[in-house]
Amino acid sequence: MTSGSTTSTSGAVNRGSGAHEPSYTGRAVRRFEDADLLRGHGRFGDDLPVRPDTLHAAILRSPHAHAEILSVDVAGALAVPGVDCVVTSEDARRWTRPFAVAVKTAMEQWCLAIDRVRYVGEPVAVVLARNRDTAEDALEQIAVEYRPLPPIVDPEAAAWPDAPLLHPAVGSNVISERAFRYGDPETAFAEAEHRISITTNYPRNSATPIECFVVIAEYSPGEEAYEVVANFQGPFAMQPVMAMALGVSGNRLRLRTPSPQLRRRLRPRHNPCQRPPSPRPTEWARTAIALYRQHKADRIVAEVNNGGDMVEATIRMVDPNVSYNKVHASRGKVIRAEPVAALYEQGRIHHVGAFPTLEDQQCAFTTDFDRKAAGFSPDRVDALVWAMSDLLVEPMPNEGHFEYMRQRAAALKKPPPEPPKPVYAPGSLEYERQQAEKGE
Repeated sequence: MTSGSTTSTSGAVNRGSGAHEPSYTGRAVRRFEDADLLRGHGRFGDDLPVRPDTLHAAILRSPHAHAEILSVDVAGALAVPGVDCVVTSEDARRWTRPFAVAVKTAMEQWCLAIDRVRYVGEPVAVVLARNRDTAEDALEQIAVEYRPLPPIVDPEAAAWPDAPLLHPAVGSNVISERAFRYGDPETAFAEAEHRISITTNYPRNSATPIECFVVIAEYSPGEEAYEVVANFQGPFAMQPVMAMALGVSGNRLRLRTPSPQLRRRLRPRHNPCQRPPSPRPTEWARTAIALYRQHKADRIVAEVNNGGDMVEATIRMVDPNVSYNKVHASRGKVIRAEPVAALYEQGRIHHVGAFPTLEDQQCAFTTDFDRKAAGFSPDRVDALVWAMSDLLVEPMPNEGHFEYMRQRAAALKKPPPEPPKPVYAPGSLEYERQQAEKGE
């Protein structure tokens, strides 16, 4: 813009006065995010609290722009002390699904390269170890055999019919082609005084972040759910993609993005507002089996609503001979609790000792119970209902089980039927009296 000019391509029009007001271009704009950074109070990934048993991940990336993966040998990495496991493409196939892509084609995008790599730096394997240094050192022990393929670096050449295909299943490197037509372009071009054609070469560009992406993830096998903290600034778009790839419903994956305003809440190690960390799988399994033995219980009953094979497998790892029964919640907690409440009314259940938390939940757990209003989940009551159902009622599968329980409880509420009257032989004194009572 030349000095003294009154118009600018970056100006904003004031519709009321018709005058041009300056836009943010060329103006000093006050920044609001610098205060914490300048005072040394900025928070980064290393500032977030993590459990002491958290594993660190290191990613092995492809050195080739285009190549087939012939083999991946992770034996050397697994032999490194401190390495818990190594995740490869076979594990990705077994545990996850391809990410959702923007266009509906046969192209699949996985968390790890499957069969071939298509760019330098594509993840091939992930090492999980007790610390970062061990994980990174173990990467050097992974042996990957590649068969290099012709790379594609020119976008116009990639569209040629004989170009090497990055995704053979698609059949072309042109993944999506869309055309938009408005009005009569042929007439507009024919009547135009001048026509200009231009080809623009747009180079690759990217941002330079202060820190790379950071992810802290925890899996809770008892709930079959994930708790994820990430510094990715688009959690609403990423959460459904992650849940779909992991094969869980959206409410089983909680994705949180910490913001500077949450610094003081996340820094303390003991925060009363935070949920205590879930125990590791073998920890809660050992606790359950210890109580099973201590109280000489009949069996362990586990509510599993999304599969549940992992729950039983974890328990069997600690004690393969434990008596175990898995149940599925096909109806709400209130409906499931009705038959057991009837057994309490009949005096068929009583408590040996005091259970303050359970009894407080029982008093609050009415037919109009509102979990949000109460501020707690009736977990003790729910566990009691499953135990009583398993012990006191003849087991039946799922829906029929609860219907049978309701019918049984209703039957127990009815008064006992009158005993049948005796039958006397005709001609006897008792028979004559019985006929007289009938009025015959």
